[in-house]
Amino acid sequence: MINYSIIIPHKNTPNYLLRCLDSIPLRDDVQVIVVDDNSNPEKVDFGHFPQWKGKHYEYYLTKEGRGAGFARNIGLEHAVGKWLLFADADDFMLPVINNIFDEYVDSDADIIFFRPKAVMAEDVSKPSNRTDYLNAIVDDYVKNGNAVRYLYNWLCPWSKIIRHELVRGVKFEEIRYSNDNVYSVTALCHAQTVSVCDTTFYVATRSNDSLTSKYMSREGEMECRIGAYFRAFSIVKSQGKDCSCMVEPIKYYTQMMHYRNWQLYIEGLRLCNSVGIGTWQMLREKYGYARRFDRWKGYVNTYLHIMMQK
Repeated sequence: MINYSIIIPHKNTPNYLLRCLDSIPLRDDVQVIVVDDNSNPEKVDFGHFPQWKGKHYEYYLTKEGRGAGFARNIGLEHAVGKWLLFADADDFMLPVINNIFDEYVDSDADIIFFRPKAVMAEDVSKPSNRTDYLNAIVDDYVKNGNAVRYLYNWLCPWSKIIRHELVRGVKFEEIRYSNDNVYSVTALCHAQTVSVCDTTFYVATRSNDSLTSKYMSREGEMECRIGAYFRAFSIVKSQGKDCSCMVEPIKYYTQMMHYRNWQLYIEGLRLCNSVGIGTWQMLREKYGYARRFDRWKGYVNTYLHIMMQK
């Protein structure tokens, strides 16, 4: 019986992928699915790739080149495990994952979150701050009485175990950036019970060439990421969940879109209005327009009042 399915999208990093695979224990109850997203044959020797080590390792080669979201969806089509895990090809797991597989196989939780750590991809002895915000989310969750609202900002799919039945039919967005936002919040919205564990099994890496190392710097990236976050926020709110911890990012991203992308800016204002944050408040916080408007409105009202007394 397959208890765990691990889905790994890959593109052009065969050495890192093999490091990731080497970190996963060989077990009969673990299915490992690698989906290659149209890697460059000059960078990857497909004739000797990858070096499979067990009967439950599966490899799918795609030619569409549609990104990690598409690759993860291909993996989901082949996943048969009771639980789902996701890993990026340049990340890896710690040996404690073997104990976690044994301990949580019969867990009552729908999603189990684990504290991640981060290192530099090229030299794993050097720490990275890439996962600091995730550990801050865990801290806030614990300090506030296991408040699930904080977990809605845990938008990456890794360093957690998800009950497969919970997300059957749920897909990743097939977009260039932040393809995991909608998937992650949808899974959490569906969950009846969540658990957060202090154990660390997942190590995320930061590379000079990765999508996350040049965050928001590529053409169209900002709009793509912000649009994905807006959609994730809309899902959480439409499900009647506590979205209060997502409000500040919504305000911030909306301000970023002012004079840059009017469609996203208007959508951001709509979302802000839906949680009681008015358009004038947004303008006041960013530019002080509303303060100036209120001052001049006061002058006009005073003038009209005086004129009416004559």
